[in-house]
Amino acid sequence: MRWNPTEKFTDTCLSVRYILPMNKAWITPLNVLIMMYRNKTEHYVSSQKWITALSDAYDTKVGTTLYAYGNQMIIDYRYQYIRTDWIEDTTYEEKVIHLLDEFLFHPCFDIDSLDKAKYMLKNRLKRQMDDPDSLAVRTALTQIPAHHSLCVDLYGEYDQVDAVSLGQINRLYREIKKAPCVVYSVGKISPRMKAYMETIDEADHIQANYDCIDVHDCIKQVVSKDISQTSVAQIYQTHIGMDSDLYYALLVANSMLGQCPNNLLFDTIREKYGYCYSISSSLIRFDGALLIQTGTEKQYVEKLLPLIDQQLGRLCRKEYEATLMENAKMDLIDGLISGQDYARTWIEQMYLDDLLHRNLTLEDKLNGIRSVTMDQVAEAAGSIQLISQAVIEENEDESL
Repeated sequence: MRWNPTEKFTDTCLSVRYILPMNKAWITPLNVLIMMYRNKTEHYVSSQKWITALSDAYDTKVGTTLYAYGNQMIIDYRYQYIRTDWIEDTTYEEKVIHLLDEFLFHPCFDIDSLDKAKYMLKNRLKRQMDDPDSLAVRTALTQIPAHHSLCVDLYGEYDQVDAVSLGQINRLYREIKKAPCVVYSVGKISPRMKAYMETIDEADHIQANYDCIDVHDCIKQVVSKDISQTSVAQIYQTHIGMDSDLYYALLVANSMLGQCPNNLLFDTIREKYGYCYSISSSLIRFDGALLIQTGTEKQYVEKLLPLIDQQLGRLCRKEYEATLMENAKMDLIDGLISGQDYARTWIEQMYLDDLLHRNLTLEDKLNGIRSVTMDQVAEAAGSIQLISQAVIEENEDESL
C-alpha cells in the first residue's frame, strides 16, 4: 500500500485500483457492473439497507469509476470515511472495515440489480446522445482509426446494454479480481485498518502502456439534429508524451490557447467576434492529444473554424502579449497548489508516479512550468495537428 499519513484532512481516503488492458468488448458490461455496485452487497441485500449502513457509519462514501490511461483501463474503488481517532464510538472502526470489505469483495450481482443498472446506463447514454456537446466529442473520438485506444468510448454503447447478461458480469468480475491491483491511502489510518489494507494482494510492479496518436488523415463529419445549438469538437495530435521535454511547454500552450482566463480562443472568437457561446481546449495526456470544444450556431461554424487555426498560428509565431504566457503559467500553478487541498489529487499523483516510474515533487512541477519559454511554446504549438472534427448542428438557425 502506498500511504501518505498526512493529518491535513478530516477524512481518510482510500483507492483500490485494478488495471485492465484496453478491451473495447468489455466497456459496456464494465459500465453495467460499476452501476451494480451502487445497489447492494451480499450482506446488505437492498439498496436501502446499503445506503443506511453507510449513513450510520458517519456518512461513509463509496464509489466505483472506470478510467483510461492510454492502452490501459482501471477500475477505481474509492472509499472515504471520517478518521477513526475523531469518533468516540468504539464500534466505528470495525464498521468501517466491515463496510470496506463488503464493498470490495462481496458485491451482490443478481437479476434485480442487473436490470436496474442496465436501466440507469441506458438513461445516461441517451442523455449523452441528446446533448450536442457530449455527442460531438463522442463522434470526434470514435471516428479516429480503430487501431488507437483514443477511439474507444469509455461510457459504453447504447445498443449493447440489453445484451449484457448476469453470467457475463460474473465472468468480468472474476477477470477484475485477477488483474494487477494497487492500493493508495491519504490521511491518518489506524493500525487495524492498515493491517486490513495490507491483506489486499497488490502487484509488485506496474507499467504505463500508452503511445501518442499518429495518424495521417483528418476525418470530418457533420450531423444534423433537432437541438437548440451547434457543438463542434476537434481532436488534434501533438506527438508530445508525458515524458517529453516539451510536456510542460504543451501544458502552457494549451492554457494560453483555451484554458486560462482571457485565453486566445475565448478572447478572439467569443469576446471579439461573438461567434460562440463557449470555447475551450484541454489535453488528453496519455494519448498525446488536444481537444477543442465550441458551443455555437450553425451560421457561425465556417467563420470560427479558420479563427481557431489562427490562434494556433499566433502561438507558433509568438504573436501575443508576454503577460498572456505569465497568466497561463500562474493559472496552472494555482491549479496545482489548490489541488493539494483534495486527497483525491494526492492519490492520483501517487498513481501517476508509480505508473510512469517517477517521483516528482510539487516544487518540481512548479519549476517545470515556470521555466517554459516562448520558443518552447512555439515549438509545442507547431506540433499540434487536426485529425478529427465533428459538427453536431441544429436543424434551424437561432440568433445568439
